Amino acid sequence: MYLYPTPLNSGSCGTSGLVTTLVTARSANTDKYSGHQYNLWDAGKIQGCKCDLGYEGADCSTREVPRGDDPLTTVKATTMKQSIKLSGAAAGDQFFLNYYDPYGGKWTTNTITAVDAGTAAGDVSHAKLIEDELSALPNEVLDGVKVKATTNQGALCHRFYDGVQHISAYSESSDGNNKDSAGTTNFCKENGDTISAAAADKIGVTVEFADSPGQTGVQYLLEVDTAASGAGSYPVSAGFAGAVTSTVAEINYNDNLGNLSELSSCSDRGLDNGDGECECFDGFRGLACEEQEALV
Repeated sequence: MYLYPTPLNSGSCGTSGLVTTLVTARSANTDKYSGHQYNLWDAGKIQGCKCDLGYEGADCSTREVPRGDDPLTTVKATTMKQSIKLSGAAAGDQFFLNYYDPYGGKWTTNTITAVDAGTAAGDVSHAKLIEDELSALPNEVLDGVKVKATTNQGALCHRFYDGVQHISAYSESSDGNNKDSAGTTNFCKENGDTISAAAADKIGVTVEFADSPGQTGVQYLLEVDTAASGAGSYPVSAGFAGAVTSTVAEINYNDNLGNLSELSSCSDRGLDNGDGECECFDGFRGLACEEQEALV
């Protein structure tokens, strides 16, 4: 179940107060924005509410509904895969990951300590460590995620807009980089790079999202933070002792990934009941109406 914080004062922008609606990029990545924000010509001239996680609307009084994959479309259980590569790693180096969910939330893992970098066995160990930390994020936002050691297969690609759905069908008019995705394409174009297995001083793993609400469709690229962060920070990390290069990219494994499963409000098989919950049509069930019931 996805838990949302409750605003202390409904009808007065929750707990977040008034901010200008000029879209401001998250500091971690210039392609990521906090929620669905107004961006027309007068965006910088008026004030509006910046909603807490899980809320939307002019006064932040409306809960966002869960999103998932439409069980009746032809593309089933085709979820995004991302490749993480760290060069310059040594045993004892530390890093952590940031995950930006499609609802506008940011989730940070605990510190991960590198073991035997540059070997196949080391990558298997790193994959297990990363999977455990991603799976342990609050609210089970990445429950069921799979992480494996990278092998020599597949090609890498990039989306034209990070986090924007491909031919979106759900009710929101925009997502990701404040881009209107309704009925428009956002293919993953190959960039000529390929995936390679472990090599000296390198960490290479593949992250595959689960076929569950909030994890289907186009996801933001994970972020790897290798900088040192001392006492008072979360998480505390020793960082990398030497020079490091980190790369995160989407893996292209099915025709430029234009046909990933959907990420639609109530999976396009239900409606918001007014409390941020999906009221599923007959024959469907699940948090986001993502499951089809058996006919009897």
